[in-house]
Amino acid sequence: MPLKSARQIILLLVLCATLSGCSTDSFTETTDREWANGQLRFIVNSRHYELVGSSLAGGSHRMTGQEWKLITYSFPKRTGQSTTSREFLRMTGEDYSWFWLIGGSDLMIHEIGSVGRRADGQFTLFDPKTGKDISNPLPPEPAPLVYNRSRTACLTLKEGKAVVYGTFSVGTGEPKVSERPKWTEALKRTRHNGWIRPVLTEDTEYLVLLPWIDSGFFSNVRNFNIQVFSTNGEVASWPLDTSRPITIEKMAQCFLDAELIDNGIQILWYKEYQGTNELKLLNVKGETVRSIKPTTSIEVDLELNPSCWDPKNNSVLFPTPTGYSIWDYSSNTFQTGQLR
Repeated sequence: MPLKSARQIILLLVLCATLSGCSTDSFTETTDREWANGQLRFIVNSRHYELVGSSLAGGSHRMTGQEWKLITYSFPKRTGQSTTSREFLRMTGEDYSWFWLIGGSDLMIHEIGSVGRRADGQFTLFDPKTGKDISNPLPPEPAPLVYNRSRTACLTLKEGKAVVYGTFSVGTGEPKVSERPKWTEALKRTRHNGWIRPVLTEDTEYLVLLPWIDSGFFSNVRNFNIQVFSTNGEVASWPLDTSRPITIEKMAQCFLDAELIDNGIQILWYKEYQGTNELKLLNVKGETVRSIKPTTSIEVDLELNPSCWDPKNNSVLFPTPTGYSIWDYSSNTFQTGQLR
């Protein structure tokens, strides 16, 4: 029977996509962000998939290619400074990689094999100008990877023991390695564990384990606490209150980040509940050091580094590709704005 209308043709094409597996899909997301030296940078990844097999029979999607783009803003915005956007890598096939920005450097970290929250992997130095790795993968075998704030250091396992690599040194052939044997068991606890967020302080002297709260089930686990491990073997612990039944309000709290400030570990905490937003800096005893209740919500993506914390300038920045929120906790002021 001849096709008598454009509608019939469209319906036939849709049927073809459904039955023969020729449908495609694309997905774009921001995968990293970093604020340093008056620049706010984003890495944006676009991935493309095709349906393999019939969708009616439960077919699966296969990655066919992806593009990686670096977007740079002047921040705070300065007259004459323009926004730049540049694709630095195009890949074909199923290649599950990740790229991280390094503070104050044009180089990046290329993470290999670490698909999913807290999966083991390896890393290399990557030059986005050439689109190529410029070092061999480290550690020798896939392991947990925990970077400091600027990504100039990486805590991982080497031969089963915790060590810190200087990320720039991996391109020299003789990587700088500092041993952290007393952190080995703590680091292994984070392995394939989506309920713990490990944080390495900028000076690499402290490892902080923060709880990842997103279910009432986890809130009843016995080791639901915050722990701080120092290089001398001391461990500070703040057990969170699980004696009372879990509530939606308790689940709304997020332990976002940690850093060494004024000779003590401070923890960045955020809660959004029933239209009320609150940010706090807490010490390891759970006491409030600074707090503010912004009148606007804050976009927090826990899968990314959730904030751009600049301890030297007493500021925490929450950026998106189009706007930002910034908390100056020295003056306890909060501002929002647009990037474009």
